[in-house]
Amino acid sequence: MFFKRLPTLLPAIPDPVAQRKLLPLLARALEYGGAPASAVGSLLVIGKGMGQAGFLARVVPCLSKLFASSDRGLRRNLLESIDQYGPFLTTVGGCTAQAGGCSLIYHTAHEHAVHVMQ
Repeated sequence: MFFKRLPTLLPAIPDPVAQRKLLPLLARALEYGGAPASAVGSLLVIGKGMGQAGFLARVVPCLSKLFASSDRGLRRNLLESIDQYGPFLTTVGGCTAQAGGCSLIYHTAHEHAVHVMQ
């Protein structure tokens, strides 16, 4: 129930609270299966407010882990949301592992895209 209502509650939550408290909890819940795949949207909304450096440091590592999940729904949601986080990744020159694992996301996304869409 909480995750269903979260997108409508996010505008009322101050950015520092969302970024420092809610983002880590949401990332862990997604990583360990405690949140539905639809919670990726809330993770990305919080991450967008952090700027490129914050997004790369705090959201991209989580996305990298989520792509390795065996949950097809989660991987599908990640692929469907790539337009929301793709600009943060493509504007980084070289896109190395030091940039938060964005190269891992691209390789993993392409690897799983065929399996998710089947």
